[in-house]
Amino acid sequence: LWGDQIEGSLIRAEMRVNTTCRILCQSISYSPEEIGLWKKRIEQQYRGNLVLDNLPVAQEIKSSPMHPGVIIGYPLGLPKKFNKDKATTLINNHLHFIIGYHRPASAVEDIYRIVGFYVIPYSIDHAKDGSSCKEGTEIDPEERKPLTTNTNRVLWTYAMNWREEPGIE
Repeated sequence: LWGDQIEGSLIRAEMRVNTTCRILCQSISYSPEEIGLWKKRIEQQYRGNLVLDNLPVAQEIKSSPMHPGVIIGYPLGLPKKFNKDKATTLINNHLHFIIGYHRPASAVEDIYRIVGFYVIPYSIDHAKDGSSCKEGTEIDPEERKPLTTNTNRVLWTYAMNWREEPGIE
């Protein structure tokens, strides 16, 4: 896998429009072999990559309190050795995007510049029909049951928040 070809995505980003939860596509059934491949890639710590306005998506990490950093991409899931129970592999099926922007002081019109593209990946076992993911309904991923590789159906979702950041003129 080279990862050298950029393709369009179904994720819809509208400038300065926050979304709480959007279903990317209807629940997808995977064969045991496909789920096995997902599990293998998660255990090998593969990362997904996205690009917005020529900026790669990055995951913010705290290497130390004085020096927070970023790592490009996002983990496809959580390997079992990092899971609390040390027995199950989790699939990150919900991506929460944080998009940084600023409006140049010299701009006369509503012109904005995207200056950051961040992601927080979550594993969420949505209801089978996706009823837990509706626009306008806040989802607290920390209070949801995670999605394990013991499933054969995955509902892919995302949320998006825009964050104004100071610009350099």
